[in-house]
Amino acid sequence: MPVLLLMLITLLNDGTLISIGYDSVKPSQWPEKWNLPALFLTSIVLGSVACGSSLLLLWAALDSHNPLGVFAWMQIPPIAYAKITTMIYLKVSISDFLTLFSARTHEGFFFSSRPSPILLAAALFSLSLSTALASAWPAGVLDSVQIEGLAVHSDQHDYTLLPLWVWIYCIIFWFVQDAFKVIANRLMRRYNVFNVNTSRQVNLRDSDAADDPKHPLASDSVGLVPMKLLKSRTADAIKMVDSEILSKRQSDPETKQSLVRLSLTLHHMKDQQEAEISTVARRRASEGETPKYEPSPTLTSPGPSASANVDTRLQVDEALAARAMAQGISGEEGGKIKEVLEPVLEAAGKLAALGEHK
Repeated sequence: MPVLLLMLITLLNDGTLISIGYDSVKPSQWPEKWNLPALFLTSIVLGSVACGSSLLLLWAALDSHNPLGVFAWMQIPPIAYAKITTMIYLKVSISDFLTLFSARTHEGFFFSSRPSPILLAAALFSLSLSTALASAWPAGVLDSVQIEGLAVHSDQHDYTLLPLWVWIYCIIFWFVQDAFKVIANRLMRRYNVFNVNTSRQVNLRDSDAADDPKHPLASDSVGLVPMKLLKSRTADAIKMVDSEILSKRQSDPETKQSLVRLSLTLHHMKDQQEAEISTVARRRASEGETPKYEPSPTLTSPGPSASANVDTRLQVDEALAARAMAQGISGEEGGKIKEVLEPVLEAAGKLAALGEHK
């Protein structure tokens, strides 16, 4: 393909693809957690179908002079090499944008989410201009490659409808491409490939509330991110307290005893948090067979919707107890410990608020 046509694809397609930044999306209330292996597999499926359909069209076009070939069977006249060049250009241009419309809907079919008017306008502009160029390009040579518009009459055959045939071909393989994408995602979901079921619990995009009956794991999804935040801040506090215990500067037995009690309290909090995170991560849920949400027998949340299995109120009480213990530690060390305990108490409070959410 001539370099000029590749540049046109970059300018018209990739340039207008910037409009995806204004597309219609469902906003998430919690941070996204990308499963890159699953995304790579979906991308491979989409790209393989698009590339395979281009190679198939190229083979059929080069074989168009064969009276027993595909083009002859479809009553399409033989295609000159100059027109094959513009045919592949048009095919790649169309497939680029159609692949975008398939990829933007994640696991669903392309029609499951309406694109924004800006994205539709960009696609209309790009594809219309690409079709016009591919149809009416004057006969000539670019980079030592023969090129001619698809609708240009160069012999006794009528090629007026050839651009339409390319469009129909691209749309058919777009349906195939989208179906393969959906099938690949459902197989990953069914067999938990790349842990797609457990990783998605951090963010259930379609759940309306923590106790959404259509998504029983929504409560785990809501509670897991704040729980991990609380675990991280608790670990920071443990690191600080344990370092003070091991510090040779501390010689006061009462201060050491207070630090040990504080450390035990923080370690107990962290053990509860790790148990909850492990319980949620072990669940293998899929859209078709999501288990009924049941609180853990030992860690039960008092909240109506139970954002997490862990007793969120107990986490707050222990964080308050830890801060009270820190009050008895004087000096510079006491100030540092009180400072590192404040984020723990704040995170525990947020988790408790989720547990009491209706």
